Amino acid sequence: MNVQRMLRSASVLIDNLCYALSTSKPRLILKLIRNHMLVRMGRSLPRSLTVAVEYQCNQACEHCSARFLNDSSKPAMTLDQHRSLADQAARMGFFNIQFTGGEPLLREDLEDIIRLFRPNENFIMISTNGTLLDTRRIRSLKRVGVDALCVSLDSSDPQVHDSFRGVRGAWRKTVDAVKLARRSGLKVALGAIVTHHNIRSPDLKALAVFARSLGCGMLLNWACPVGAWSGNRQARLTEEDAEHLFRFLERHHHARTDFHGNYKHRGCPAVKEMMYITVQGEFLPCAFIPISYGNVTQEPLDVLRNRALEDSMYRKYWSRCLSGSNDTFYHNYLKPTFSRRSPLHFKQLPHAAALCV
Repeated sequence: MNVQRMLRSASVLIDNLCYALSTSKPRLILKLIRNHMLVRMGRSLPRSLTVAVEYQCNQACEHCSARFLNDSSKPAMTLDQHRSLADQAARMGFFNIQFTGGEPLLREDLEDIIRLFRPNENFIMISTNGTLLDTRRIRSLKRVGVDALCVSLDSSDPQVHDSFRGVRGAWRKTVDAVKLARRSGLKVALGAIVTHHNIRSPDLKALAVFARSLGCGMLLNWACPVGAWSGNRQARLTEEDAEHLFRFLERHHHARTDFHGNYKHRGCPAVKEMMYITVQGEFLPCAFIPISYGNVTQEPLDVLRNRALEDSMYRKYWSRCLSGSNDTFYHNYLKPTFSRRSPLHFKQLPHAAALCV
């Protein structure tokens, strides 16, 4: 088992270094090597910080969870607060910064925010539906240090994608943007949701083939019963579905989940290696766990991470998506959030005191 873990850790390091080497960012390469060495020595280091910058969107996706994270009673983070967050992330060892929404390209000062997060030493990715991209914006993003885009594409079939996104013609605009981004030299991963209903469908395989034809990777997210899909357990992957997903990933090496970037342990990286910050600064374990462990405008990022890690549910690298497959987590954590339109503070969980064991 130790040999397998060492080989897996080496494989992840090689994958990450291949990405880093292609970005011409020497400081990123050094940070990756340093982090992997420290983890091998027993340190617990984060790797990926997702920062939401805008919850407005130009699409109306069937599964949207982002709009349920928007606490309009609180102000959005300022540039100074983003600068403080970026400085803390650098000290903690994050090397992957992902900007998301809503639709982050609606944010006119997005490039100003990106500059704060030290793009010369971090891998910078933007999650987008792609429909607002043009040559001018791509050049602007590349100029500030963006390395990759994760572009939402739900199907190789235009009608399926447009129906899911709620916008006629969205597929054509998205695919055109992907081709434009690839020609400009940006890395692109096509992002899609895997559900009980599509995991065995020919469409998912067709999407994998289509992604490869475009020179793109694939990032597959587990269906989670939150947001617009609150309580939708029918969409969740069963145990048999999960095994099918892992076999699918073995056959399609350009496809991956968030599990695949972990330092050495394969499994759900929420809090341990990945975390999510809302537009208003709330610290969430991930984008699909609408539970706040505090606000980065009021407390340090490492304090919030350590607070969340006091909860035993986040200490383990679960072999399946915690939000998308764990029944205990569903009943004790997610169900209390279903009636809300903004994140639930962890102290409001029905069994909050008993959960931190």
